[in-house]
Amino acid sequence: MTEFTSLPPDLPVPGDDGACAHLRGLRLPPLPLPSTAGEAVDLAEDGARGCSA
Repeated sequence: MTEFTSLPPDLPVPGDDGACAHLRGLRLPPLPLPSTAGEAVDLAEDGARGCSA
């Protein structure tokens, strides 16, 4: 049986190749999506607040 809840211990960490670097600072159109809490989350509004990562 295949187990899908954990990663293999020998999985390599992916490197950041910068391919998405051009996306930082771009505005998103209004895009409300349902959350697991049952409320809509608008990615355009959340993106305007910035990323915590």
